[in-house]
Amino acid sequence: MKYKKIWKYQPYRTSRREQDYQQVQEFLKSGDPELWKALYESAYEIVYQCAYGMDFCRVLGPDDYCEIADEASALCYEQLDRYQGLSQFSGWVGGYSKNITRTRCRQVLTGLRYRRQLYEVSTGRMRDWDPLWILIRLERYYCLWKAISDISETSQRILEARILEKLSLRAIAQELNLTQREVKTRYEAACNVVRTRFLRYCTEKVEF
Repeated sequence: MKYKKIWKYQPYRTSRREQDYQQVQEFLKSGDPELWKALYESAYEIVYQCAYGMDFCRVLGPDDYCEIADEASALCYEQLDRYQGLSQFSGWVGGYSKNITRTRCRQVLTGLRYRRQLYEVSTGRMRDWDPLWILIRLERYYCLWKAISDISETSQRILEARILEKLSLRAIAQELNLTQREVKTRYEAACNVVRTRFLRYCTEKVEF
């Protein structure tokens, strides 16, 4: 005769995710900087590895990885209440670091590609290109740089950051100590001025 197993009460076991969430909530309530420092340092190595893994072309350096880790941790710290224990703290910062690394690598590679294309056109290294077409392109580049040189240095930096480096308005505003609205207004005004003068210079006779 088989007897059924007698059920015994077992205390509720919290999952790893709930434990992490409870730990973060304790840090929030206590406000102890030493606890936050320990939590940050435990996730820092994982963040560094995530940033290094996303940099496939190795265009960034150790200092860039440290800046990415700091920026990712700051973003995560500002938005802790949104997650409500969905994942570990190191996982949050790791996700932010991957996105930041991907954006920075894209900015660097885009700038390098534009500079390489300009160098190849200016030196005539493009294969199977008509020399007259290259001369026309050089004349248009000259008109463009002449139009850009007419605006202020701040506007030039905004154009360079937006077009070549693909930076956000927020990043440019932090760099130049301006508001995002001011950066947006100056960017639109600079684009209009450069576009108008570029078309005018192209129609005029350019003397090299």
